[in-house]
Amino acid sequence: MIHSRLADWVLTCAAPPEDREAVVGDLAEEYAIRLSEGSPVRAVCWYWNQVIRAVPWLLWLPLRRRGLFGALAVAIVACIVQAGVELCAAFVIRNVAVQVNSIGPQVGLSVVLLSLFIVSYAAARVRPGAGTLVAVIAMVAAVSQSIAIGPAALGLSHVAGAIAAPSAALAGAAFSTARTT
Repeated sequence: MIHSRLADWVLTCAAPPEDREAVVGDLAEEYAIRLSEGSPVRAVCWYWNQVIRAVPWLLWLPLRRRGLFGALAVAIVACIVQAGVELCAAFVIRNVAVQVNSIGPQVGLSVVLLSLFIVSYAAARVRPGAGTLVAVIAMVAAVSQSIAIGPAALGLSHVAGAIAAPSAALAGAAFSTARTT
């Protein structure tokens, strides 16, 4: 079969451990049928379309199965921890690393992204689905911050943060899910 290993990896990361084999297997079977009946390009496009459409539902599935409130509580605690790390890093960058003022914003963004990845990973390990909620909270926070500062003051770093912060949190959750056997 010529469908993408990347697509299989994305499905494996997004699917809960108990559903991985079934999800990937069902799509692979349907892909083989479509490949035998039509063109390889159409079969690959269909496969990617299914992967893209399935990922949000696969990320939401643990929340539906295990309850939203427990996962939300874990996600809120994770976000509070992440905010504490971010505040400490901002203090250090502002007060200790004054000599490296030109790289302060890059270091700050790196700390935010790394801490979001780590807390999302930990939240997903504690409660399935909590990592996805950390990503949602990060997106709401990024959009709220962008609205608060106004469109005139938006810079590239704000746009990058609004995209990268939820992505880092989703990556942490997906990595946690992929590591679960």
